[in-house]
Amino acid sequence: MNDYPEASDVVVIANLRKRELVEKRTEPLEMTDSEIIDWVADRCEKHLYRMPTVMYEGGHEIYFDGGMAFAPIFRDAVCLAAAIVGELNS
Repeated sequence: MNDYPEASDVVVIANLRKRELVEKRTEPLEMTDSEIIDWVADRCEKHLYRMPTVMYEGGHEIYFDGGMAFAPIFRDAVCLAAAIVGELNS
């Protein structure tokens, strides 16, 4: 016989949430085409396209001010990089 009381679902879920690791992700900016071109011209230090393989997703790597952003689509990579720069500067 168990001497400990049964934990309710609410208690179990609350305990699980305490132990969850929360990864904070930067929300990409919504930029127009001209803003993307200007940002790349001003801030982008390096751009690489990584071909997809069996083990890795392909996509664009944007290097800027000592940081890097990756996304499968060029527009998304630039918007994420701009958001990261804005977050670092604030």
